[in-house]
Amino acid sequence: MSLERLPIDQIANDPRIRQAREANFSRITVQKKISLPVECPFADQVCWECRTGERAENYLSPEPHRVIYDVSECYHARLTRALLRASGLRAEDLEHTFALADRDQHNSRVIAYLESYDVQSGEGVYLYSPKTADNPGGNGTGKTYCLHALALAQIEKHYSVLFYSGWELMTKLRRCIQDEDPYAEEAFLAQLAECDLLIWDDIGKEHIPSDWGPEKIYAIIDMRLSRRKPIAFSSNFSPSELEHRLGPIYGPACASRIAGGCRIFKLSGPDRRLKR
Repeated sequence: MSLERLPIDQIANDPRIRQAREANFSRITVQKKISLPVECPFADQVCWECRTGERAENYLSPEPHRVIYDVSECYHARLTRALLRASGLRAEDLEHTFALADRDQHNSRVIAYLESYDVQSGEGVYLYSPKTADNPGGNGTGKTYCLHALALAQIEKHYSVLFYSGWELMTKLRRCIQDEDPYAEEAFLAQLAECDLLIWDDIGKEHIPSDWGPEKIYAIIDMRLSRRKPIAFSSNFSPSELEHRLGPIYGPACASRIAGGCRIFKLSGPDRRLKR
């Protein structure tokens, strides 16, 4: 059967027509590099078609030709920006990088480990500050700075990160329960479960008036660590102190999950905030 006798829709899909069209466009091929999102001729979004780092488009004017775009840098910039927006990090947190860290005998081992941290290992991290005579509260030793730097490093590798303080996490859960939408809590827990890395800053400082708080804390820890989905914690409490703080029902279970699923580091030293 000749092409002329085929229906129009079949002509458009005929492999011979597609081959001829492809050959015509590929006769003239132009290479272009897109370094920044503002240079992108496509829609202002993280484009799934760009994930390989290269994208080919056909144009009819001024004559049939193909442009092969190197979109690797643009895709990285767009995806990183989207992951940052979703992470919960604030603008001032973006300055807390490993490159700018003030390293000393107190934090160098922790920073070295976090710089080489692999989310895919499934191992979590627990940073806590022991209480000392020079720093009885264990405050200001750089725990949150380290977690900010860890979040930024993982986002650069295109991993999804959620960053919450313990207070923010519990407050959001309470609001979900108070919400008239019966699925609000389920949706929030799904977000916590699905991200590549959950960062939980200052666990143990949450207001815990009843068993509701420890129960939710245990549920989140168990939900992730039992599935090898890592959590990076910071705390002013050692795991044993956190166990006591969370009470006899859920405290031992939380401490056990943390001990079994996290690399535990002491981050001691003076209160760096008082030295500024």
